[in-house]
Amino acid sequence: MTGSPPWWISISPEELAATILPLFSYPQLSPHVYEGFAIYNIAVWCRTGRWAEPKFIYRQGNPYTDPDLRPIAEAIQVLEQHRLLMRFVAGDSATVSVPVLGLSRRGMHALEANAVRQHIGLRDLGTENSNPPV
Repeated sequence: MTGSPPWWISISPEELAATILPLFSYPQLSPHVYEGFAIYNIAVWCRTGRWAEPKFIYRQGNPYTDPDLRPIAEAIQVLEQHRLLMRFVAGDSATVSVPVLGLSRRGMHALEANAVRQHIGLRDLGTENSNPPV
């Protein structure tokens, strides 16, 4: 295999989390979205660089075995751990329980304040790779 891996696979889960959180404010994912739908459609966004018409495909992939989906699932976990996304499992014992994701109030505030990276514990873009003054 030649070439480098796709960008969303080669960056840290924290960097990917900071990149994808704004997608949860898009009408297609707001105010909440089924987790599988979010993972699949964010993967499409990562591959193409643009938001396509949302699709939900039953059995669209397994984040534990699909190398395109795993980093996105990990980034979503980072967002949940930092309380920027919240998860709700809809359903009861008689129906299929499906996890739903949406921005938390903290996530909304982080987006409004342009402070997502700080909430995740990352330095601002440009500071970690900037050259010192000559």
